[in-house]
Amino acid sequence: MQGGPTRTFPATTYPTPITACPALTTASSVLYVKNEGLTHPVYGGNKVRKAERVVESVASGTAKRILTFGSAGSHHVLTMALFARERGLATAAVLTPQIATPHVEATLRASIGAGVQVYPASGKVHLPLAALAAYRRGDAIVPPGASTALGALATADAVAEVADDVRRGAIPEPDVIVVPLGSGGTCAGILAGLVQHRLRTQVVGVLVANNPFARLLVLRLARQALSLLGTAPGRELAARLTIDSRFIGAGYGAATPAADRATGVARDAIGLELDETYTSKAFAAALDLAALPWPTSPRKILYWHTLSAAPLAPLLEGAPRTDELPESVRKLLVPAP
Repeated sequence: MQGGPTRTFPATTYPTPITACPALTTASSVLYVKNEGLTHPVYGGNKVRKAERVVESVASGTAKRILTFGSAGSHHVLTMALFARERGLATAAVLTPQIATPHVEATLRASIGAGVQVYPASGKVHLPLAALAAYRRGDAIVPPGASTALGALATADAVAEVADDVRRGAIPEPDVIVVPLGSGGTCAGILAGLVQHRLRTQVVGVLVANNPFARLLVLRLARQALSLLGTAPGRELAARLTIDSRFIGAGYGAATPAADRATGVARDAIGLELDETYTSKAFAAALDLAALPWPTSPRKILYWHTLSAAPLAPLLEGAPRTDELPESVRKLLVPAP
């Protein structure tokens, strides 16, 4: 959709809350949740901060369309489309297959309903050709997850909210933040924000897909974000970051017993809904960390929740049914292994 916004888009809702989880407190750990799912009433999640900043930057230039990348059920693609549409920008996305779940299927349909022009790529090896087919002269290219220095800097704003709560005495300073790690921008932004706001907290990035370069990617993005702030980090970035690859299972979007258990615990104990791809695996890691003995005072764990809390149903009104999608797009929804 072009020619400017057609309706009033609600404002973002910052700061997002941090709440204690007494039902999950143990002798060795206290668990807190920062609910980034509440960043926006239409469609929330961690992608909102990045999309807001990146779309604003694109809208200030000459591009009329954003071309981005993701998997079939990409939260990033849907978020980008919603924010781009309200600035009069079109969105196209090169999408790769993802294990089909009701959530993934609904997210894909909502993205198309929001105006995304989909260019299917049958696998990562076919991404370059699909990107060439999708590209139009003048497109603004946004990488997966909007994981750029600017996107990471937007996430660092959320760390300012944590720092403010700590300084007000609303929460103790976390010992560790546990966050899903996909394209790396959110993890990098948290890392940069901790340095910026002089918190001593460590970061555990929970890998949701095999990526041998994940650590290098996160550190590079964090350094770039700090550079935008005029800060030159020392070796502390690398010392603060741990990559946890134990919860990947069969791969991106694949369920695991630990993730399934974490989903049940989150729902029953604290009323939090998780998704199969990102948050169930990160929350499983947080529960595992909370169960470990800690030699001094209880370890203070902050789980960084990234899934939108807004219902998808309103975004599916007028969206195509799955059986109405082109066959090439339906093939992006693959059965579990």
